[in-house]
Amino acid sequence: MALLSHSCINGHITASAEATISISDLALHRGVAVFDYFNYDHGQNSHVDLYMDRLYRSVSLAGLAFAIERDELLNMIHEVYELNGTPLCNIKVIVTGGNSPNGYQIGDSANIIILSYDKVVPDPRLYRTGAKLITTHYPRVWPEIKSINYFATAIMQSQMAAANAIDILHVVDGQLRETSRSNIYIVKNGVISTPKDDVLWGVTRQRLINSKAVELRDISWEETLDADEIFITSTTKGIMPIVDIDDHTIGSGVVGPISQSLQQQWIDAAF
Repeated sequence: MALLSHSCINGHITASAEATISISDLALHRGVAVFDYFNYDHGQNSHVDLYMDRLYRSVSLAGLAFAIERDELLNMIHEVYELNGTPLCNIKVIVTGGNSPNGYQIGDSANIIILSYDKVVPDPRLYRTGAKLITTHYPRVWPEIKSINYFATAIMQSQMAAANAIDILHVVDGQLRETSRSNIYIVKNGVISTPKDDVLWGVTRQRLINSKAVELRDISWEETLDADEIFITSTTKGIMPIVDIDDHTIGSGVVGPISQSLQQQWIDAAF
């Protein structure tokens, strides 16, 4: 994932290699910042309103001093896209806690960073053979907020690499939650279920729930391991099957029919 040549800091376009923020920014001192991330396809994303809804919800829940109107922010995003000249890319918008007077308090005005990257394309083999996860019992911090805090993923990278896992799965007090970057679903006897509470409201999750019969409920760890199929959803991964968690084989160990069907519908933009 390569950062493209132009970025935007607080409304000012700059060369990405020269972009800076203040050393008093609370994102540096305390990790206080939220973000969102979405695809841009020839300057368009038909679901951009859902991403903006989530970003502004994260800002509100985090109590950040962010006063930029949505249309103004979208204009900034499009300007970065046009300058970089890459038809297929990913956009990241970061809203920080702002320049703190003491390294602890939220600043009077958030800093807004807009970055653009080459489009991420997951390994296509994972959709045919299924992927693997490893678990952690630590919860995501304030899961309803899409924050920059990915500390658990960062410190578990060596374990992920050793296990050939694509992500970590949060299992808290015996209850299924989510991976660090995706929502998760189990399939049992043809019924799709996903955790209802204490998870990020993923945009792909919302689109799936709005178009398919999906149960939102508590899911135990034992129930997870007994699932016929498991899959995850995210902006970059779409719908990706999971066939192994902590060396436990899910179902028959191959990509199941419901996961296959949903993958194809995702490719066909059926929802």
